[in-house]
Amino acid sequence: MLFLRFLKIYPALLQILQIYPNEKKEKEKKKKKEIISSIMTSTPKKLKPSFRSFENSECKSSDVDDDDDVEGGNLVAITNESFVAGKQNEIGIQCELGSEVLKSHHDLSLNLSLDEFSTSEDESFEVYDEDIEVLQTGKNAIRKSKEIENDSCYIVFWESLSILFTRCHYCNAKVENIHNYTKGAMLAVQTICENRHIFKWTSQPLSDKRLVGNILMGAALTLSGVLFNQMKTFCSSLKLAFFSRTVYDKIINNYTAPVVKLIWDQHRQNNINELKMGTSIWLAGDGQFDSPGFCAKYCTNSVMDVRSSKIIDFKITQKGMVQGDLEKKACELLLQELEKNDECNINVFLTDRHKGIRCYIRTHHPNIEHEFDVWHLSKSLTKRLKTLEKNHHSAFMWKTSIINHLWWSAQTCSKVF
Repeated sequence: MLFLRFLKIYPALLQILQIYPNEKKEKEKKKKKEIISSIMTSTPKKLKPSFRSFENSECKSSDVDDDDDVEGGNLVAITNESFVAGKQNEIGIQCELGSEVLKSHHDLSLNLSLDEFSTSEDESFEVYDEDIEVLQTGKNAIRKSKEIENDSCYIVFWESLSILFTRCHYCNAKVENIHNYTKGAMLAVQTICENRHIFKWTSQPLSDKRLVGNILMGAALTLSGVLFNQMKTFCSSLKLAFFSRTVYDKIINNYTAPVVKLIWDQHRQNNINELKMGTSIWLAGDGQFDSPGFCAKYCTNSVMDVRSSKIIDFKITQKGMVQGDLEKKACELLLQELEKNDECNINVFLTDRHKGIRCYIRTHHPNIEHEFDVWHLSKSLTKRLKTLEKNHHSAFMWKTSIINHLWWSAQTCSKVF
């Protein structure tokens, strides 16, 4: 009987065995596609969390248990005088391997749900809500930039800060549950009192739905010249909350670098306009390349106005990107930019005695009067006099007088310099 039953179900078993490997392969392919898509984007796919909010300045009592309220809530970054509740935006940054392509005009989504109490370092400098609801307790949560500039910052220990969350902000009842977590350098706290009032607080203000503190710390780190690894080590030693290198790079790309470029473009254009208003244009150029303490991979060539001592423009060339001498190539790009694009009629161009630059200006810019910098000339003369010290010590003692005479001759001669 068992054998007959087996014969009846045998064809069905064969069909299942034939279908199962195909389904398994399809599942594996689907899983690979999901992994690849998650790697190719910096923002994982997120579900809209449920949230509760206050309307105006009125507080509502929670009708659910403590666990349900904490697990399903959505804690949003706010100031210490107000709080915000809203739903999450699903717009993020689309990234390719090796380079990031911005798709949302610097709008980065940030999930501040209470489900994850561990620090998420993906996007810890921005809060983005489609329908953000600003709740007032005297002032707006989103503050003006002028107010933020005049605000002060402090380092506070949790032991000292937690004392402020023992009583309800609304009814002064005892707080039963308190939850906190960090996003970069921001601390978010949510309390629930005996009367089921929910109070939300964050350590950083909002400006256009973004956490100001994380952005300002990243900008200050870049503009002060402090290395990120040094700052990270300092914060780790102090157990101070700080963001990751990924967030720091995003702050530079999305905020610091665009602002610096905008200010530099305005500064450059103003200097060029002032330069054109003069009777003649005298410029001095020099390159920083393989000097002691500097990397030989890059060459930075700057052009300065001799009269005002203002930097007019600069170019950075990288080794391997151009053929030949980097300093000469950077000088070529600068002169082409100033003469063709900015329409500057350069009368005098002052450089060191670089052979490549001398040849280039003589052949391609014969209308420019090329002069040598006295400082570089005196430096070269000092090196030559240094070689006389061993065999002709008395001649080397005249070094200072010879250099001073060179400078005096350059200042009093009938030529340009």
